Amino acid sequence: MRLINADALIGILRHDIDCYDTGKPDNEIYINAKDVENMINGQATAFDVDKVMEQMEEKVKSYDNPVSSDSKFRKFCHGIATGFRYAIEIVEGGWLGDE
Repeated sequence: MRLINADALIGILRHDIDCYDTGKPDNEIYINAKDVENMINGQATAFDVDKVMEQMEEKVKSYDNPVSSDSKFRKFCHGIATGFRYAIEIVEGGWLGDE
């Protein structure tokens, strides 16, 4: 899954609407679904979930195995790893915070 910049897409749509003088209120135009699909597919990726998950999983591995034998430092690292695990669960579940 990828997220796109909705503001950029809206800008493209507004630009396209402004290019046509249809004589209708608000320069109303109609576009077909294939054109909308092409516009969406043409947008750059703003956020790649798979890459973010990969990076967080690497962080968990690195904080799960600290090289120090200092118990306070190891607890600190465990806390960071736990935080990343929670973040991974949220991203995997698609949690939006409203549920």
